[in-house]
Amino acid sequence: MNGCKIHMLNISRSREAKCLVKVYIADAAKLQDRQLYRRLYACLDAARRAKADYFLFEKDKRLSVAAGALLQYALQRENIWEPAFEVTATGKPYLVNSAGAERLYFNLSHSEAMVMCAISDKEVGCDVEKQAALDRSLAEYVMQDHELAWIYGSSREQEQQHRFFRLWTLKESYMKATGLGIALEPKSFGMLAVDGIPSVKNPVDERKFCFKEYFLEDGYCYACCALSEVFCDAMTEVDLGLV
Repeated sequence: MNGCKIHMLNISRSREAKCLVKVYIADAAKLQDRQLYRRLYACLDAARRAKADYFLFEKDKRLSVAAGALLQYALQRENIWEPAFEVTATGKPYLVNSAGAERLYFNLSHSEAMVMCAISDKEVGCDVEKQAALDRSLAEYVMQDHELAWIYGSSREQEQQHRFFRLWTLKESYMKATGLGIALEPKSFGMLAVDGIPSVKNPVDERKFCFKEYFLEDGYCYACCALSEVFCDAMTEVDLGLV
């Protein structure tokens, strides 16, 4: 990264100094402004620019650049201007020797027009999903029986849809936090006590992962999973148009 500075607009920064897991979101639709797109693109490192260039469709390019810019902003908040990336044995990237810490973990997600970034001093995963009509065949493919029972426990289709995407973002965030990603079959484990304190049924290993959901009235579901128990109360919204 070349030191460009990303300015921001906050939803909330409560407890930020004490948070071990910090979560940021941004609206990638603003990058339809070609001048803004080019300015943010120029601030990214060569690897992220190459990733954006790989995509054929403009929407995918915008999401890639927006995710890179959001990560850059999050790292700058940690006073990291020249990040050194390494990868785990499963290929998940992390940072080394960051601001005095041995490792700093991060994860990115995007859906429709939103991008999401989570950073932590321990393994972390995040997921954002735009809510859409419930695909019952997909639900049966990725959910365990008790999860399906919870989804269909409501007679209202809109609530069933909401429950599915809450579960899916929790499961996806766990898959990413473990470092296995799509190699971990989503039906091989289940979520418990979604309306209480979410936990994992049939976890992939003995590590104790914790979960946090964030609720906004924007049609998206947001979830984060980490080995840390301390999450920020609210996400920070970054206005990528303020550069």
